Parts: sequence; C-alpha cells; structure tokens
Amino acid sequence: MRAIIISTLSSASFVYLRCNSVATMATKTHRVFVYGTLKRDKPNHFLMSNPENGKSQYIGEARSVDRWPLVIATPFNIPFVLDKKGHGHIIQGELFDIDDEMLKSCDKLEGHPKVYTREHFNVLNMSTGSQDTVWCYLMKNFKDELLNSPMLQKYDREQMNFVVPGERTDSNISSFVKKLN
Repeated sequence: MRAIIISTLSSASFVYLRCNSVATMATKTHRVFVYGTLKRDKPNHFLMSNPENGKSQYIGEARSVDRWPLVIATPFNIPFVLDKKGHGHIIQGELFDIDDEMLKSCDKLEGHPKVYTREHFNVLNMSTGSQDTVWCYLMKNFKDELLNSPMLQKYDREQMNFVVPGERTDSNISSFVKKLN
C-alpha cells in the first residue's frame, strides 16, 4: 500500500490519502521551524507541549538552507534570527507540524507581527533529506549594529544563560526590543 502526501504552504493544508482505501483524512496543519526557546528541552517548549494551546507534533531536526544571522540580544539573552538572508550561518533547529490554534499561540508568544514576523523559510529536513518551505519567526526591524553581534549556528540555553520570565526583574520585553529597532 502506498501513501501520497500533498502539501501546500499557501493554503496551509495537509492532506493524507491512502491508496486502495476509502478512508481519507484532512487536517489543517502548518509546518514551523523553531531555532530558539521553542525547541524541545528549552524554556518556552511548554507552549508546544500543552494541548490547551493546540496540537503539535515533532517532525525532526532541520537546518536552514540559506545563511541567516542568529544573534542573542536583550539583557534576557533572547535568540533572534534577523531578516538578513545571506549573513551569518546555516542555522540548526527543529520542525513541528502544528494546527491553527497552536499557530495562534506561537504568534502570540513571538509577538507576531510586531516583534517577530512569521515568514516563509527554506529548510533541509535532516530525517528525510528533503527541502521544505516552512514558517519561521524572523526579526524584520532591527538596528544594523546587530549584524556586528556574534552569530550562532544553534541556540543552546545552557551556553546562552537565557533568563526565564519569572526570573526577570523587568518582564516588559517590548521596551528592550524597541531598543533593537
């Protein structure tokens, strides 16, 4: 029995058809590349694993096809991918399939579209070797001086000393992000 997978990012739909069978399943799904605190075992992954926020399924490791500047900024050591394709490094991260509700939850966490913008992003799925166009959160508006910051290939909380919201003296991220723009 063969399976045919049809995926279109523009309509953000995922259809699975099983040959020689009358059963079909259609589920609204969005594939997203996460490179920072939403990765498994990172401080904001609780959002992805909480069913109250929607559905998510870990797909596997991935890396960007193009070079991008992944920098750590703000006093809280928050990772940002700056919207400057061709600068920086190939970035390592993870792929997840998420539903509409989880996408809304991620948008809220990432401050889309004010802090980060959700953009199409080309990745190499390390499990399958295939290239996919997925969603990724990028910082569009930033000061050029951020391009002089050290650029990373991957985000590792233990090395970066990410400050979780409960440990912050001022939890107003927006004021710090404004300093970056």
